[in-house]
Amino acid sequence: MGVAGNRTFLCYPEDEKIWYKEVKGSETTSNDKFITIVPTLPTDKVSSTHPEAVKNWYHNHLLTYGVQNVRGPNGFRSVFYLTKLTF
Repeated sequence: MGVAGNRTFLCYPEDEKIWYKEVKGSETTSNDKFITIVPTLPTDKVSSTHPEAVKNWYHNHLLTYGVQNVRGPNGFRSVFYLTKLTF
């Protein structure tokens, strides 16, 4: 969860995506908004992600992190990711 002014963001990671909902007063956005966590190289394919989390960092900034098992041209490898989200 993060706060930016009078907006509150509820976020959770699932299936290589960060799902979020914005709450502003009594108004909310739909439940289908997400940000995709993409691998760095376009040839990579993410096979699984664990443990993943979204943490409030400061003001309207959130951090998401986890470990992805990635299949690339040279085989499988584990990749730690850390992404800053700003709303």
